[in-house]
Amino acid sequence: MRIISGRLKGQRLILPRVVNFRPIQSVTRKAIFDSLQFLLKPEHFFLDLFGGSGSVGFEAFSRGIENVLVVESDHKNFEAIQKTAKKFKTGPGFIILNMDFRDALSYSLNKGWVFNYIFCAPPYKKKEYYDIVLNFLRNNPNFLASDGLLILESNKKFEPDISGFDKIRDKVYGIARVISLKKGKD
Repeated sequence: MRIISGRLKGQRLILPRVVNFRPIQSVTRKAIFDSLQFLLKPEHFFLDLFGGSGSVGFEAFSRGIENVLVVESDHKNFEAIQKTAKKFKTGPGFIILNMDFRDALSYSLNKGWVFNYIFCAPPYKKKEYYDIVLNFLRNNPNFLASDGLLILESNKKFEPDISGFDKIRDKVYGIARVISLKKGKD
């Protein structure tokens, strides 16, 4: 698995010996970041809520975002992300948390962090995770910046309850569906 574009283009990520996550397809990752390319700013804060390999967070960093939070609950995956971060010399703005996504949301809220981009791609079989994240954001509207984007990756047949959000983009890439949302107008 390689970084697609930016300052780390072509660099390989370090993966655990046994991959126990569903890696995001490079075509999907490319499409997401191509759609964001003119929006990304170094001072933005990017959250990759279900890190896996950390590829989405590293792609955001490679494309210029200095503040990235990658959350990964599996310890082996977490260690591989740490090794990749060290290899890429990401610096102090690249934070990796080894905890459940719910705990990471609470932790980030307590820190007062506000995210410009939240990427949410839980295991496809854990459909309830989408509801947990969406409800958290509905109950904590300042967690996502006023002009921020919530990007959901799911199985192409899944229809999450996006009430309270405005759909900006909805595309299918193979078996994956990517929906980009902004906070709804009050």
